[in-house]
Amino acid sequence: MHKPNTKNNYCYPFSPSNRSHQLVNGTGKELERLGWRREELAARRKGDPAKLAIAARLRKETTLTIKSIAARLYLGTSRSAHVRLHGWMGSDALAGAKTVGT
Repeated sequence: MHKPNTKNNYCYPFSPSNRSHQLVNGTGKELERLGWRREELAARRKGDPAKLAIAARLRKETTLTIKSIAARLYLGTSRSAHVRLHGWMGSDALAGAKTVGT
């Protein structure tokens, strides 16, 4: 019988899933930097530039779907969040880095 190689079957501390987990938890740090509480995400508009900047970062640096990002950041439906987010990311690439105010 063939025995599987178990020596290399361990989780790396910097695996993509860990990085995704750090960034999702880092959303709290972004909110803290902006001076917001998590409840304030729901009160802000769906197209708020700060919310879209956080969403763009999550989309670029994690494997989260737009549907899950929209739910976490209260961006509306996944379809409307997709339109807003890709418009934001497209204009961000053309205009250079955007500065997000508080």
